Amino acid sequence: MVDVGTLTFAFLSGVLAFFSPCAFPLLPAYITYYLGMESDQEKTKEAKREISKGLIGGFVCALGAIVLLMGLGVSISLVGEIISAYIGIIEPIVGVILLILGVLLLTGKGFSFGIKTSVKKRGYRSLFGYGMLYSLAGSGCVAPLFIGLILEAISQSFFEGLLTFVFYALGISVLLVVVTVLVASAKTLLIQKMKNVTHYTKILAGIVSIGAGIYLITQFFLVF
Repeated sequence: MVDVGTLTFAFLSGVLAFFSPCAFPLLPAYITYYLGMESDQEKTKEAKREISKGLIGGFVCALGAIVLLMGLGVSISLVGEIISAYIGIIEPIVGVILLILGVLLLTGKGFSFGIKTSVKKRGYRSLFGYGMLYSLAGSGCVAPLFIGLILEAISQSFFEGLLTFVFYALGISVLLVVVTVLVASAKTLLIQKMKNVTHYTKILAGIVSIGAGIYLITQFFLVF
């Protein structure tokens, strides 16, 4: 049976990766460039066409993120399938690691992997590639949380590990569609407010990681 707590952790991790300060502040400008939109969209006479373009672009960008993350999910879940006999022992260890990584994030001692999201060409094909790079950049920015997600996926069966990455991908991809449409709709004030969230991303990531760690450790002792 798939654990609801694990899926919640995966989805929230995806949301926090999306709002990472390494990637999100540049997202509106990149989306505008890739879709070839006018910089001053509030004055455009083709608002409906721009929104439609934004919706399609958002799905294409999200698809890029999903394809990449599902590829990672399959590979990592295969490892979990191989060591399935030791899952019961691994889960509390993962819980302790998540707890430690969460504390590091809260104390400002976390780490990240820098990944550039720049793609020069315009169009939907480039936007697909940008979605892949964005998911990597966001995940790298909250590396401790992403590492915890990988460890959690490994500690499960193949199906559960893959589903964990599905929910992580949903956390990123749903917001990619929403923000792309907002950019096309010239909702600049709302996007600016969303940018403000990035200042608290690592703090929230730390809280989520600690919560997930405590949950896994508690579940282990309740079962045994």
